Amino acid sequence: MRTSSGREDRKRVSGARSTSAALRSTRAAAAALALGTSACSDSATVLETSGQQANPAEGTGPAGGGEATPGEGVDTAQTGSLYAMTVHAFGPDSTTSYLVTVPSLEEGNLMDLDTAIELPDYANVGGISGEPFVWLGYSNSPTVERWDLDASGRFVRGPTLSFANLGASSVSPDAQGAFISRELAAVPNQDTGELIFWNPTSMEIVGSLDLEIPERDGVPPLVRSTTARPDGTLLLSYYYLSAEGRFVDVAGIVVVDPSGPSVLGRDEWEGCNYNYARDAADGTVYLTVNASWIQGRLVYPDGGPWVATPCLLRVLPGATEFDRGFVPEVLSGLAGGRQITGNLEPTSEREAFFVAWQDELVTAELTPENFDDMRYTIPAYKWYLWDIVGAQAVEVPGEPFAALPEINVVDGRMWYSDQRLAGDNGGLGVVPFYELTPTGPKPAFIGFGTTWYMVRVR
Repeated sequence: MRTSSGREDRKRVSGARSTSAALRSTRAAAAALALGTSACSDSATVLETSGQQANPAEGTGPAGGGEATPGEGVDTAQTGSLYAMTVHAFGPDSTTSYLVTVPSLEEGNLMDLDTAIELPDYANVGGISGEPFVWLGYSNSPTVERWDLDASGRFVRGPTLSFANLGASSVSPDAQGAFISRELAAVPNQDTGELIFWNPTSMEIVGSLDLEIPERDGVPPLVRSTTARPDGTLLLSYYYLSAEGRFVDVAGIVVVDPSGPSVLGRDEWEGCNYNYARDAADGTVYLTVNASWIQGRLVYPDGGPWVATPCLLRVLPGATEFDRGFVPEVLSGLAGGRQITGNLEPTSEREAFFVAWQDELVTAELTPENFDDMRYTIPAYKWYLWDIVGAQAVEVPGEPFAALPEINVVDGRMWYSDQRLAGDNGGLGVVPFYELTPTGPKPAFIGFGTTWYMVRVR
């Protein structure tokens, strides 16, 4: 099966199920971290946190035992904010995912895996901010599963929508699709080349549209992301990735009117080969590269499998083609010539964060043999703030961090984690989160394992 997300390179190193012993060790590490003083070093990050873990309800997570069944869920407080996220425990043979809730993303809060719902497959959460639902897409199933937050603040499994009759082997509403409203969402069918429209509330198929994107060198297109723009159109980005992990040297977009539905325009950019969309408030869409896909150039300087070209592309508000006056290599120039840059995240139409790899912080030799392990544990990433109007960038103050530099935008704020310890304890190692600000990172809640998507559900 073709990979479905720019976050897949961590997934390729699969995960093992956690054991109760590993979870106990994780809790001990978290307790030690909570009692420590704020400090940073090349080998560990210790945060001061004054919060106490809530008394756990009987759950379905690692300590509760067993898979989730209909009617089981996560106990939470009945009032106040609530955030949902999916956590992955990666290991050598399999991946275990969990649906987790936390009452706050602020410093002093600790993710409670005792009340987590264990999921039967690699899954990611998607949703609409403030709505009491989440939708789960599974990597090995052509289904979307809705979980509803009931009056007691407990997630219970809702209806499941299957896309199998449309020829899909899997769908990814979180990474590749878009929630347009409570009644309309869109997700690409990678197997047929269509865009499927579905109703997230009634859990019904609404319709489909053939995107008519041709194959390249025998490789079918992979629609990486779908962005709902302020003008009501959808912008889909795509690239070509072979089963062997080799990119075709082109990146493309398709602009769709969902009311038709119909294709309004399309364009391709030769020389760039990977992209996913990040939009600014004014409707500008940037097609950025995940820095971890470029990172392979550290050991494969001439390129290799799962190694992308460091490009940044732009589509202006309302446009149906790329901005041809934009320079794809702009981030490298803004970061002093650093070649591993990406993960652009606009804060407004005038500013954006991006990440750059600091070669001088790497103290051990990286080789093809050790790269898949060391790339996730070396703290060599730093954030930069790009003044788009002034065409300059400055390094954001703060310590370097390790692993996949993913940002989650929740409540208009930006959150990321340092994952250098995520692989410990059966893939449920302690992971400190931070709020990214122009003046530097601020300590936030403490998590476990690998978290890529989060959404406020109350």
